[in-house]
Amino acid sequence: MSEETKKTPKPARKVSFLEAVILFLIVVFIMLMGALKWKTATALNLGLSAAVVGAYATFVCHIKFDDLMKEAVENVKRAFPSIFFIMIVGAVAGSWIACGTVPFLMYWGLKIINPHMLLFVTFFVLAVVSMATGQAWSTITSLGVAMAGVAIGLGVPIPLAAGAAVSGAFLGDKWSPISDVPALNSGISGETTFRIFGHMMPTTGLGALIAAILYLIVGFFFTADSVDVALSGEMIGALEGSFNLNFLVLIPLLVMLGLAIFTKLPTTPVVFGSVLLAVITGAIFQHKTIIEMLNTCWSGAVVSGSGSETVDKLLTKGGVSSFASLIILLLIALVFAGFLARSGVLDALMSKMEKVINSRGTLILVSSLTTVLFVWLTSSVYVSMILNYNLYLKIYNEKFNLHRINLCRTVNDCAPMFGAICPWSNGAILAATAFDISSWAYLPYVWACYIPIVLGIIYGFVGKEKMYPTFDKQKEEELAALGEVPA
Repeated sequence: MSEETKKTPKPARKVSFLEAVILFLIVVFIMLMGALKWKTATALNLGLSAAVVGAYATFVCHIKFDDLMKEAVENVKRAFPSIFFIMIVGAVAGSWIACGTVPFLMYWGLKIINPHMLLFVTFFVLAVVSMATGQAWSTITSLGVAMAGVAIGLGVPIPLAAGAAVSGAFLGDKWSPISDVPALNSGISGETTFRIFGHMMPTTGLGALIAAILYLIVGFFFTADSVDVALSGEMIGALEGSFNLNFLVLIPLLVMLGLAIFTKLPTTPVVFGSVLLAVITGAIFQHKTIIEMLNTCWSGAVVSGSGSETVDKLLTKGGVSSFASLIILLLIALVFAGFLARSGVLDALMSKMEKVINSRGTLILVSSLTTVLFVWLTSSVYVSMILNYNLYLKIYNEKFNLHRINLCRTVNDCAPMFGAICPWSNGAILAATAFDISSWAYLPYVWACYIPIVLGIIYGFVGKEKMYPTFDKQKEEELAALGEVPA
């Protein structure tokens, strides 16, 4: 009778809907406290959230930790090609600055400033510079502030000028091939940034055009015959003095775009080829050695003593090493997403939401709203994109037979620019500080944020079928087995 009986292990189970809601609220609490009170990094907050979900799944739901990790590892394996691409994007950022491509785009963007079109030019120039540099924050704190000063001199309301600046900077950031937002979207989905870019043309592309027209029309009510462009002149002079700005420095950009648009070559070697071209271009036109150019690929470009502190700050960036924090964040996010999926949190939440999603239009509407909502709840664009992609992927694929590129478009249309609008997000805090106004003041004028979302929802209900690529499960599985990403 003294023989010990072994306890039968409790069977593993997935979380219930109530448990999923509680876990989700805990995650929201951690993300909000981390951003607003603790001032901890998003990656750390996400890691704590993963630990909470993992611990609950292991000790309460009796799911083996090895099973949780297997799901996480599978996520990482699927995303590895995109992680590698992110590293190449870092090299693009550094080499394109050093060879003169980015300075050339900035130079001519500044040259087109017209005092009669201040709001339009503010939107356009900041979009061009942000797209060229992949950096919304530094663009806002330099050119954005300069344009705000011009606006004061012209009697243009600062909230309106700030709205145009935020629209342009964050539009360029979410559409730039060297920005972290498209890279993150590519990393969680396995789609290339160029394919996502193409599918955003009917929403973000048309939305940007409509916003530009609105800024042009409204801007004429606040213009004057003359404007102080001292800072612009200073920056133009600094760029002219620091770089050889002949048209040939655009070779890396033009070749990359040409190959991407007119050939069927894979994206990664095309972009890598543009880096090599940038190294050669920099050596020829900027009088740098090949070794110096290669160092910019890893460590980033360094511009100093140009005569403009703004130019020095704006163009000292890039390099593979500068994307290390994003790669770490992505890896942690993939682990977090794996834990959510294996524990059943995502399935439990979607089981209720599926009951109200009965058409493609409703699906686009609901996924758009929750993507925006999650930015406000977590104060993080990254977390919103990651969670919503994983929440809706199954229902996009299986219930409505929609390819994941449609979901990529939705989350990329909705999340990134709200990072500059949600008052407790880092982007909004930075912009509000730069313009010395509340983010609530410029919120109504960030038109390039709202228009694409409205267009996306309208397309969801009335859009043509060719806008919505379908999901072929067999093809996806075959390509995944070969380690390839579907085209």
